[in-house]
Amino acid sequence: MLLFTNCVRFFVPFENCKADTPPTLYVGPGETYTHIQDAINNATDGYRIFVYNGTYYENLTINYRIDLFGEDRSITIINGNGTDTTITVNANNVNISHFTITNNGSMRNGSNIQVNRGRSIITDNIISNGYHGVYLNNSDGHLIYDNIIEENTGNGIRLNQSDSNTNISYNTIKGNGNGLYLYSSGGNKIYNNVIQYNDANGVFLNSTCNDNYIVNNNCSYNNHSGIYLNDYSNYSTISNNQINRNNDSGLVLENCSWAIIANGNTIRRNTNYGLMIIGSSNTIQRNTITYNKKDGMYFSADDNNTISSNSIGFNTLAGIRLYNSTADYIYSNEINNNSQYGIYLDFFTIDNSIYNNYLHDNTVNAADKSLRRNSWNITKTDGLNIIGGTKLSGNYWDNYDEISEGANDNDGDGIADSPYTIYASNTDSGPLLDTIKPHIETPQASPSSQTLGKYTNISVTITDNTKIKAVYLNITNPNGQRNNFSIVQNKTGNTYYCNKRFSPTGNYTYYIIAKDPRNWNHSVNRTFSIRPGDPPTIKDNSPTSGAPSMNFTFNATVTSKDAVASDLQVYVVWSHGNTLNNSTMAISHGNYFVKTALLAHSIANLTYHFYATDKWGNHAVTENKKVKITDTRRPVIRINRYGPSFEDLPNSYTFGVTVTDDSIVSNVTIEYWYNNSNKMTANMDSMGNNYYKKVIVPEGSPEKVFCVINATDVAGNTNDTKKPVACHGGPYSGFVLEEIRFNGSRSYDLDGTINSYAWNFGDGTIGNGSRPTHTYYSNGSYTVSLTVTDNEGKNGTNRTSIYIVTLAMHKIPAPQLTLLNARFNLTLSEQFFCYDSDGNGVVDTFVDPNHILTAVHNRPITLSDNICFLLSIGDDPVPEFFWNTTTDRIFSIGHTIGIVQNMVIDDANEQAIMDVTVDKEQWIYIEVNDQYPNSPVSITTKNRIISSDKFWRENQKIYVFDDPETEYQFTFDNIFPILTVTFSPPDGGVINGDNPTIKITYNVPVTIISATFNSINIESNLLSLDDKSYTYTPSGYLENGTYPLEINAQALQGKGFLSSSAMYFYFAYEIPPQKSFLEKNWLGMVLGGCIGAIGGLLIFFRLKNVSIDGFIYMKNRKIVPFFKSIIVGPVSVRIPDEHLSKAEFYVDGVLKDETTTFPALWQWNEKAFMKHTLETKVYDVDGNSASSGEMEFYIFNLSKSKEN
Repeated sequence: MLLFTNCVRFFVPFENCKADTPPTLYVGPGETYTHIQDAINNATDGYRIFVYNGTYYENLTINYRIDLFGEDRSITIINGNGTDTTITVNANNVNISHFTITNNGSMRNGSNIQVNRGRSIITDNIISNGYHGVYLNNSDGHLIYDNIIEENTGNGIRLNQSDSNTNISYNTIKGNGNGLYLYSSGGNKIYNNVIQYNDANGVFLNSTCNDNYIVNNNCSYNNHSGIYLNDYSNYSTISNNQINRNNDSGLVLENCSWAIIANGNTIRRNTNYGLMIIGSSNTIQRNTITYNKKDGMYFSADDNNTISSNSIGFNTLAGIRLYNSTADYIYSNEINNNSQYGIYLDFFTIDNSIYNNYLHDNTVNAADKSLRRNSWNITKTDGLNIIGGTKLSGNYWDNYDEISEGANDNDGDGIADSPYTIYASNTDSGPLLDTIKPHIETPQASPSSQTLGKYTNISVTITDNTKIKAVYLNITNPNGQRNNFSIVQNKTGNTYYCNKRFSPTGNYTYYIIAKDPRNWNHSVNRTFSIRPGDPPTIKDNSPTSGAPSMNFTFNATVTSKDAVASDLQVYVVWSHGNTLNNSTMAISHGNYFVKTALLAHSIANLTYHFYATDKWGNHAVTENKKVKITDTRRPVIRINRYGPSFEDLPNSYTFGVTVTDDSIVSNVTIEYWYNNSNKMTANMDSMGNNYYKKVIVPEGSPEKVFCVINATDVAGNTNDTKKPVACHGGPYSGFVLEEIRFNGSRSYDLDGTINSYAWNFGDGTIGNGSRPTHTYYSNGSYTVSLTVTDNEGKNGTNRTSIYIVTLAMHKIPAPQLTLLNARFNLTLSEQFFCYDSDGNGVVDTFVDPNHILTAVHNRPITLSDNICFLLSIGDDPVPEFFWNTTTDRIFSIGHTIGIVQNMVIDDANEQAIMDVTVDKEQWIYIEVNDQYPNSPVSITTKNRIISSDKFWRENQKIYVFDDPETEYQFTFDNIFPILTVTFSPPDGGVINGDNPTIKITYNVPVTIISATFNSINIESNLLSLDDKSYTYTPSGYLENGTYPLEINAQALQGKGFLSSSAMYFYFAYEIPPQKSFLEKNWLGMVLGGCIGAIGGLLIFFRLKNVSIDGFIYMKNRKIVPFFKSIIVGPVSVRIPDEHLSKAEFYVDGVLKDETTTFPALWQWNEKAFMKHTLETKVYDVDGNSASSGEMEFYIFNLSKSKEN
């Protein structure tokens, strides 16, 4: 209403405007006037002057009531030539629009537009690059609307003693000195302007500027303050402004009073104070003052100010700070998250009233340094307080709101019974307490019916008038077990949630409990259900035959209605020979799972079955399958030794061979002869590790003992050594055009002699002889083969390789060699050289034919595009000089040990910085200890990075080659090891009575963040052996099946975090906790009469000679004999033998379970009634099996079904 009234008053002067068309003068090329001033000089009151586009270099003076219009402000420019004022208005009711008005110069009193009379309209102009943009001098009633006013060195708009409803709105005012500067000007309306990036203040009111309205402006990013009122500029109204990110304070009142700063001012992120007031009787109400670099509100030497209903938070110092302040009223404010104080009052601040404020999450909520001179509460009275209570008195303190903090409320009125101590003797005698419970909306479970193993999300929205301190989810599972755990940490806005996999299947009941500082509340009960899933389907694609000692690939197609392949875990449990294994299969593609295993040295059958489970525990097992293993490969004979020997016996011959086979070698014999002797046969002696040896002492002294060694495996495959053996003498290397000698002279034939040597040199040429030579004419790698033929025409072939390089040698000049010998006292007779080994045109290999010099690190370095080798005398890793192969100069190198001056370790960023100093020489080879040899390192000196080819890391040292500085910095990244974990038993292992405990071992010290076993939280059940090792022992009477262990750990040093899991096959090994007498015996009590009757029948049958071949069993103990075995309770089968490989248990012909751990105890504990059959099959390590046969029995077992 206030703005509307002013607008009406403003437009009153224009009510006398006529609708008649005014006379119009035109300015522009080809028009009557080419200069604007000429048209103005020929106009009188009421004329209109229209200016066509162009640039007009003029300084205009307007002395009549005219309208001055441009064609368009972007193309119609009035340039003031850099002198004096561009447009001077000396008449009332002058309207100026659609121009760019610029360049009036930098004279302090100059302006782009100066108005000396009243009621003008200045709109739709660009006003720039002057001293003042618009200067209203001792005039009133203007409308300055929708202009861009920028880059003026003085003020964007300056008002000097200009009053009476001047209206400044919808302007963009940027890059000026002050955006708006009012001097002794009152009653002005400043609203809806963007006032930013000005060099001084956004809005500056100085010297008795009263009754001004500053509303809906954006006063941000200015170099000083957003809004600054100074020197008795009173009765201002400042509302709904954005005052952000100014480089001084947001809003300043200095020696100003009776201002109303209210209704939606946002004052944020200013460099100094949010609000600074030095004045009296001001009202600061309903503002948001946050994230300022000093205090949110700063008051000094002030009095009678009212601060109410503001949000004051997240400021770097205090929310409200009062220095030497008197009689201020501070009430109904929320003051929170300020880094020093919520409210701070210094010693000289007195007689202030502070009450009904909500102070929370400040580092210190309040400090009052006076001697009890301020009031922190009022007399208790009825009324709605800031936290929704029904009593008014003191303030709400978040560190004095719980009973544990001494905040008692015995009468329940919402006022603490004891005062809150603020500082020293200053107290709040009426602290407010929360009496309203948290509001909990109806919890939701999504989905309300979920498949076993998938996640159910439970969420609830909770609100409170203060703060939620605790939220618990209480769940009762289908077995009646109740779990209650906190979800306060799982929060998005006001919504708390729990996303979890629940088991077992059935209906769950849950509700939410929430607590604020004092009050508990709970939600209504809700339900959701978990339904069983479908097990996977397994199709076996594995081969039907195999060979010993060869790879066998198990292959299965595993599909699931609910799970994709990545959600499935597939295992193959297999045995072959003495090898038993439980292997995880990998996804090959699609839903194909494979596992390649190396079979044993055995021709026994391979036995296996598949086990598949989805991530929710639904699983399937295939029947055992046998694969026939056939050995068709001959044994392999490798000759290790032959010929005369002296260490065994004098005049003896020793023959040694290594014989390997896919299965088992059954026999190795040697047939030998010499001179004209008969052929003799002997078994070779097994020396272990497949090595066979025979020492022969012939009669006389034969020149050679001939022999044939024969080997046979258990499958009947045979092999012998009748073929000659080719020994090629390789591999070889050389240069193009070099004559290379090959050596096959070590080839031999045990049962005869070698007649010929045939070489294939790999370049299309061949040769003969035991030691031929050959020359290659191009570089490359060649395959060389040697075939030898013995006296019986049998052949033996062997292959090797030769690598030929192009030898483009670059030799050290002879004079340099002479200087080098003299300087280092050397005796180098041949010129050392380098060459290009890979043909890329760059030398990379150093050769010293004198065998005195060595290239350090075996590679060159690059210095200013020159290729250089670091050279040492002998094998010393420290070079004495380097050879610049480009300039053929030799430079000495000084070796120095770097001195570590400082080592800074940044655990959070896993980084270490080591500062090293050295003595300065010309070229140096720096050596320092490598503190983190497994971590990447970078080296800098004087803002220069040492390239990676200038430093080396060897033998726990770092070597740096440099034209030195004196200070180097070594930066090591990722200094802490990658977090790893080891499970024992490993993933896919078995938990049973022999291995009941899981051990989790990390490579570095860790903190366990969370741990679950089968989705049950076990963090509190982990036993810590040290800070790297933990154990967990599951209960011994869980249901048999697969159980996932999931654990999350955080390294104590660095950022290492690891989520890991393992899947275990669990077999129960303990009897569940005993039930009460009635729970255990109710069935016996019910059947007692039946058993008594049966006892009577037994006596009757005995008298009648009726035979009995069974017993009645109770809990697997014989009670009385009967016609057939009658079992009450579960069935147990005990297998004491420890030398079995596997046992299978069948009920009614269906495989129920199997075990590979012995001795074994198996129990069938499903609901069952009346007649059934039981069969047990066992297998030994060779794959042989035996069966107990099907035993018929009667059972009464009503216990809850369990899977074993």
